Amino acid sequence: MPTPRRQSPKTDYCGLTLVLSNPSRFDTDQLLSATGGMSVMDALRPYDRQSMDIRLWQEQTPLLPHTKCVLLFGEMAMHNWCPETRTNTLNEQRGSLIRVQGISAIATYNPQEATDVQDYEKQKNVLAQQQSLWREKLDEAEEGDEKRRHGATSPKNYGFWLDADCRKAMRMVQQPGIIDAVKEPTYILQPSSEQVIDALNRKGEHLFFDVETDIDQNILCLAFGFSLDEPVYVVPFLDINYQPAYAKLHLCRRNRSA
Repeated sequence: MPTPRRQSPKTDYCGLTLVLSNPSRFDTDQLLSATGGMSVMDALRPYDRQSMDIRLWQEQTPLLPHTKCVLLFGEMAMHNWCPETRTNTLNEQRGSLIRVQGISAIATYNPQEATDVQDYEKQKNVLAQQQSLWREKLDEAEEGDEKRRHGATSPKNYGFWLDADCRKAMRMVQQPGIIDAVKEPTYILQPSSEQVIDALNRKGEHLFFDVETDIDQNILCLAFGFSLDEPVYVVPFLDINYQPAYAKLHLCRRNRSA
């Protein structure tokens, strides 16, 4: 029996659609079999496969009514269901919010590739081999881009990020509309040192931050914020000439190591 291209929900639809780049080597009777499927379903509890719409990327019929989130597994699904992402690799895009047919979506790794202890999919799955060759061509095209090489996620970490991305999608299904209610944040680029110190002089709150580094682990930039209703501070450490962006930045480094 050939692998089905789509498994429609058998019970009440929970609002989650899963789109696969290719069947795994275990997917002979149903999609998302074996350890890859188990990993995804564990992360999506309390929902189960019977309440989801599961399909291969080629099955691009309109999303079911009341769809709240789409999970795209692998670059083939991401690039074909969301053409706007074709300039990005999966490592760059995964976990970030994108749109599919007007619905919130998240791209993540192929489940079986993320759970295998070795790259068995590439060795034993013809479809995965074909996509691997396609991916290698993408990597070669971007070979000179340092950010893409430095930002690549190690395959041994795929399982961690697959689980995190699935749980994010599950929360979006449980709280529909929460993403759509988010406003575009206000960015404060290269604020003064006084603004940074004043903004960080807070206690008992969640601090959200992101750090950009180069291939030698030099910190290039730090962005931080406290809530969706407050500005995001973008603080460069080095300018385009690799000089300190702030006159007294070296004092901060010396005090930190003291």
